[in-house]
Amino acid sequence: MPDTGRNRACLDRLTHGGYPQLELMTLVETGTRAMIGAVFGPTATGETAYAGRLLTY
Repeated sequence: MPDTGRNRACLDRLTHGGYPQLELMTLVETGTRAMIGAVFGPTATGETAYAGRLLTY
């Protein structure tokens, strides 16, 4: 993500001073490769929380 004040306020940064990080998790159907759903947010939230949000699709 761009290193702006707004992004720094809600997203995590790498410990070595990199840009704010955004985590994306998608739910894709294997045979047709159709995207069923996607969620994203700060890396601190974690994969298990994002997986729970994908279960609503």
